[in-house]
Amino acid sequence: MSEFDTILITGGTGQDAQIMLDRLATTRFKIVCTFSNAIDLNSLSRKAETRITYENLDIRDTSRFMEIIKRYEPKVIYNFAGRSSVRDSYKFPTEYMETNAYSVERILLSLHTSGYFKHCRFYQASSSEIFDPYEMEARNETSAKNPTSPYGKSKLYSHNLAQFYREQYGYFVSSGITFNHESEYRSEKFLFGKVMWGLARILNGKQSKLAIGNLNSRRDWGYAPDYIDAMLLMMFSEKPRDFVISSGKLHSVYEVIQTAYRFCDIATPLSEILIAEQVLPEYKDYTDLFGDSSQIEAALGWKPKFDFYQTIQRIQKSIIAKSRKAD
Repeated sequence: MSEFDTILITGGTGQDAQIMLDRLATTRFKIVCTFSNAIDLNSLSRKAETRITYENLDIRDTSRFMEIIKRYEPKVIYNFAGRSSVRDSYKFPTEYMETNAYSVERILLSLHTSGYFKHCRFYQASSSEIFDPYEMEARNETSAKNPTSPYGKSKLYSHNLAQFYREQYGYFVSSGITFNHESEYRSEKFLFGKVMWGLARILNGKQSKLAIGNLNSRRDWGYAPDYIDAMLLMMFSEKPRDFVISSGKLHSVYEVIQTAYRFCDIATPLSEILIAEQVLPEYKDYTDLFGDSSQIEAALGWKPKFDFYQTIQRIQKSIIAKSRKAD
């Protein structure tokens, strides 16, 4: 693959796409980045100085997707587009299936029937939410898959489709089964972003309380730039494979809050800041979901560079600085 080839990134305003753009900014690859109709392109303007072309795309519009493919002929496609809130998926299950599952089905079929699949590599963003939540051991690539949320079900549908096109036709299609990975790009729609931005505002006197739901839920948390490095290794490797991308360690939501609070140097005791938030009765949180990334380490040499505490310190420091500028 030539360093002057084109890489297509969908879902350009999301966390993973933003970090991928950062990683590729100093390379000679031509980059095409798509953004949704619902998002203001101004949020991407800070990267305008790099060799990035922006295209408007609703990922459900397969005809528009194929227009972009024909125009730019990308050699690598990272599909980060889709809806990503597990909690919201209970409210809008049909929309999640349409965006995360059926749109991917149409895209893969179009790449196949047009013959273009022979000329590109395709990355599908999968999720740890596809696994059976009731198994207690670390999840690897062959662990039981039995998601309980509409989000998890939509992700498993597209995950299986990607696997089908690889195994049936020999196309270069890989899925990264990512566990929780966070960065300063994480929005407040997600728990991690809500905690980090909330504490930053409390530090700056712009907020007084932090309302969070299940504090005892334990998850596998990692640093998103580490995980983007894994995705790059996957697409530039010799053969396509699905890999679990994780830290392999469990930490509770309360540990996240407690650690971030410590790095903020807030004078008010945490017990006076933190309040319980009501959780939707139908919402079932995975409580002890952690991964086993030994396969990607053995095959590609990848493992996380930053541990749980380093991750929180780096992100909280960055968000505190952003919060002060915003004020």
